[in-house]
Amino acid sequence: MYVAADVMLVTPLRDGMNLVAKEYVASRTDDTGAVVLSEFTGSANQLRSAFVVNPYDIEAVKRTFTAVANSTPEELSERMQALRSNVFEQDVDRWVRSFLATLAGTLS
Repeated sequence: MYVAADVMLVTPLRDGMNLVAKEYVASRTDDTGAVVLSEFTGSANQLRSAFVVNPYDIEAVKRTFTAVANSTPEELSERMQALRSNVFEQDVDRWVRSFLATLAGTLS
């Protein structure tokens, strides 16, 4: 399903749906596609090359979709490459190491 979709729209009104966006990015092995994220998702802070919208602002969501549709394949590919790099670098192993290092620092 992810590979069939040209655009992933993730617009929760509160933090959520982070893994869905990351799964979409991970599936785009040909560096095509675009991600439109609500500014309220936690992954919006991490996936900085995504198109970010306020889901309460319908006009802004429309403008963003127009921007996605008018983007060149090269621009979309560059964005997706940056997203994929981020997703694969900021994986669960890195999170665990960071968490345990922080925990160890608080116990010292």
